[in-house]
Amino acid sequence: MALVSIINVELKNANPAPLDTPFVFEVTFRAHEDVPAPLQWQLLYVGSPDSKEFDVSLESFELGPLQRGTMKFTFEAAAPDFARVDREYVHGCTVVLLEVSYRGQEFTRVGWFVHNSYLDAALENDPPDEPQLDAMQRFVVVDQPRVTKFQIDWEAECDAARAKFFITFPYPYMNGRLHLGHAFSLSKCEFATRFHRLLGENVLFPFAFHCTGMPIAASADKIRNELADGVLRVEDGAVQLCAAPAAAPREGKAAKSKVAAKTGAARHQSEILLQLGVPLDEVPRFADPLHWLRYFPPFGRQDLQLLGLAVDWRRSFITTEYNPYYDRFVKWQFYVLRKRNRIKFGQRPAVFSRVEHQPCADHDRAAGEGVTPQLSERYDSFAFYDTPKPVLSRSGDFCVVASCNQWYIDYGAPDWKAAVLAHVLDPQRFDAHGQRAGYARVVNWLGGWACSRTYGLGTVLPWEEAAGRKIYIESLSDSTIYYAFYTVAHLLQGDMFGQQPGALGLAPEAFDNAVFDYVFLQTDELPRARVAPEQLRELRRTFEYWYPMNLRCSGKDLMNNHLVMSLYNHAAVWPERPDLWPSSFFVNGHVMLDSAKMSKQTGNFLSLEASVCEFGADATRVALADAGDSCEDANFERQTAVSAIMKLYNLLLAAQELQHAPHTPAAELSTFDKIFVAQVDYLAERARCAYAALAYRDALKNAFYAMLNLRDRFNKRAPK
Repeated sequence: MALVSIINVELKNANPAPLDTPFVFEVTFRAHEDVPAPLQWQLLYVGSPDSKEFDVSLESFELGPLQRGTMKFTFEAAAPDFARVDREYVHGCTVVLLEVSYRGQEFTRVGWFVHNSYLDAALENDPPDEPQLDAMQRFVVVDQPRVTKFQIDWEAECDAARAKFFITFPYPYMNGRLHLGHAFSLSKCEFATRFHRLLGENVLFPFAFHCTGMPIAASADKIRNELADGVLRVEDGAVQLCAAPAAAPREGKAAKSKVAAKTGAARHQSEILLQLGVPLDEVPRFADPLHWLRYFPPFGRQDLQLLGLAVDWRRSFITTEYNPYYDRFVKWQFYVLRKRNRIKFGQRPAVFSRVEHQPCADHDRAAGEGVTPQLSERYDSFAFYDTPKPVLSRSGDFCVVASCNQWYIDYGAPDWKAAVLAHVLDPQRFDAHGQRAGYARVVNWLGGWACSRTYGLGTVLPWEEAAGRKIYIESLSDSTIYYAFYTVAHLLQGDMFGQQPGALGLAPEAFDNAVFDYVFLQTDELPRARVAPEQLRELRRTFEYWYPMNLRCSGKDLMNNHLVMSLYNHAAVWPERPDLWPSSFFVNGHVMLDSAKMSKQTGNFLSLEASVCEFGADATRVALADAGDSCEDANFERQTAVSAIMKLYNLLLAAQELQHAPHTPAAELSTFDKIFVAQVDYLAERARCAYAALAYRDALKNAFYAMLNLRDRFNKRAPK
C-alpha cells in the first residue's frame, strides 16, 4: 500500500492571469503511516513537446519526514523564464506538472493543460514570430487535471548509486521527559543529518529509548512505598497526595546537592512525577515499572517531533525484555561475547548497594558516576577497598565496596585492548574530532566491567535464563552495538514496543542466534530457520548497506564508558572486520542555561517541550546551534532564541514579498551585483566547511547572521 496519497490540488490565484503571475497551488495529502524520509515536490513547466531540454523547473523542495495524518500546504512557484522555453511553444497550449517522489521514485504526477493566448484578437489570430509576453495571458484548465500514479517500492532505501550516511545519538534514559541538555547534544546529529541530505546522500538517523537498569525499578519501588506509607492515597477512586516529610540521605553533601539539582524541591517520587506533568490520578500506576516504559517513550518521540527531528521513526524501539525483538538481539550479542571468551565469572570488589543487594553500576547511580573501588589498606590476608568519593544509588542509599561473585566483561585483556587502541590511534580509520588522546586514555584504563545484576529491568543473561535464574544485563553493557539493530529494526518490529511484527511479518521467536549470525556476522550458509531465504538476504543486504555507522554524537560524559565500550564490543563481535567498527565519534560539553547550570532546584531549567512552546522549533534550533560546539560547557541563551524569532519572521516576510514582486527579466549583472554574488558564494562556502567540521555555531554565523547582514547592506547601498 502507498504510504502517501494526494487528496486534492487547487489553484488559488487568479485564472486567467498575466504570464508573469506566480503559480499558487493548495495541496492536500495524507500520510497513511509515518513517512521516514522526505517527499520531493517539483513543479515543472513543459517548454516543448519535442524535447525535455526546454522543461523549466519552477520550484522544488523536500518535505519530511512526516507523521501519519492529513496535511495541507501552499505551493508557490514563480512563472517560468520564457527565455528557456522553446519560442515556438510560448504561445498556445502546454502543460504544468506537479511531480511527487519518495526516495527518488516518482509516485504521483498531476498535470494541467495551460493555454497562453493574446488578449488582442488580431494577435491571437496571427501571432507574431517573436512572442510578446506583456500582451499575453495564461489560463490553467483546472477542471480537467490528469492524475498519474506509479507503483514504487516504498521500503526501498539501499540505493547503491548514492553515498550513505548513518548517524546515531545515545538513546536517552526514559524515567522522565527530555530536557534542553538532550536537545543540545542531539542537535548535532540533526544538523549533520540535514547537511548530508543537502549533499544528496542517503541518510539514516534513527532514535530509540533506553529503559534498562535500576532507576525505573527503584522509582517504582518508591511509589509502592509511598502508597504503603500513606504519602499517596487512593480512596473511592480518588488519588490524594498527603504532605509528609521524606527521609533525607544520611551523609554526603555533594551527592545530595547533585540529586537536588535534578529533582528540585520535590521530596517524594510522587512529587517528581507531578513536576514532570503526570496527572495526579495517573501517579499510582507508576508503582508498576512497566508503566514507565509505556508512558514516557511516546512523550520522548512527541517532544522530538515538535523540534522537527529528521528521524526514521520506523526504527524506534525501547530496550529491556518488554521488547522481544531487541531482547533477542542483546541475547545474541552476549552469546557471541561469551563464545569469544570476553565474558568471565569471578569474585571482584564492586561498588555495592545495600538496598538493592547488588553492585551499583555507573548509570544506576544518582551521584558518583565514574567512581571505582580503590585499595585503601592491605594486611597479610586481607585487602580493604573504599570509594574515593561518595556514591549514592538511585534507591537513595550510600554505597559501600563489597567482594562479589559476578559476570564481568574482560575489557582489560591485552589482545583486545591492543586491537581497539590501534583503531583509535589510526586517523585513517577513526575520526576522534580532537579527542584521540582522551579515548586512548580510557582504552588503557578500562578493565573488567560488571555486566550482571539481580534487580532492575533489562535483558536476562541467556545462559542464566536457561538455568532458571533471573540475572539481568547491566545498562551500559546492553548499549554498545545496538546501532546494528537499527539497520533492520523496521523489518523486525512494527512498533517501538515490539508488540507488533514489522515489514517481514515475523514473530520474535523466528530470530534465533543462527539468524543473527547470518545477518550480522555474514556466515556463509543459510540457517535452517523460520525466516525465508529471501527475507534473510533482505535483512543482510540492509545491514551491509548501512554499516558501519559513520558518526555518533554524544555528551562528553560518555567518553569514559559507553563510547569506548562500544569500540571494544565492535572489536569483539567483528574481530576480522575493522571496517565495521565505528569510524567517528563527536562529543560536546554540557549546556548551561543563560550562563548558569541547569537545575530544577534553582528553577533554572527548561524542558524540550517548554522550549518549543515558548520559542518555537526554529528559534530553539537557532539558539542550540549558537550555544557552542566544543567539549567546554555551552550556553543556551533565551535572548538568542527570542531574537531569532524576529529574525526568522522578518526573513519570511521578505521572502514572501520578493516572491510576489513583479517579475523582471534578468539583465546583465552590474559590478555591484557581481560583488554581492561573490560574497554570497564566499559565505556559502564557509558555511559548508563549518557544517562538514561539525562547527555549527560557525555555520549559523555564515549561513544566517552574515547572510542577513549582507542582504541588508546590499539593499541599503544598491543603485536604485
